[in-house]
Amino acid sequence: MSDQTPATQEDSRLIILILAPVASIIFAILSLFGGDAWRWLALMASAFAGFLALIVGVVTLIMQMTRRQLNMRNTLIFSSLYFLAWVIFLGSCVSGIESAVD
Repeated sequence: MSDQTPATQEDSRLIILILAPVASIIFAILSLFGGDAWRWLALMASAFAGFLALIVGVVTLIMQMTRRQLNMRNTLIFSSLYFLAWVIFLGSCVSGIESAVD
C-alpha cells in the first residue's frame, strides 16, 4: 500500500502527465534561436517529446478509466497543455520553413 493520500497521488500523476508536453513546448521555443542544424534538432526533440506525451497520456487515461479513478482536472490540464504544445510546435515548424526558404 502507498502512504500517499489520494490528493497527493493525483498531483503526482499530473506531474508525470505534464512533463512531456512541457518538454515539447520548451524544445519548440528553443528551436526559434540558433542556426539551421540546431533548429531541426530542437524540432525533432520537440516532436519526440510530443509523441511521448501522447503515449503517456493515452496509457494513463486508459489505466484511470479501467480503475474508475478518472480525474477530470488532470485530464483537462493535460489536454490543454498538449493542445498548446501542438500549436507551438506547428508555429515553430512554420517559422523554420520560412527561414529555410529565405
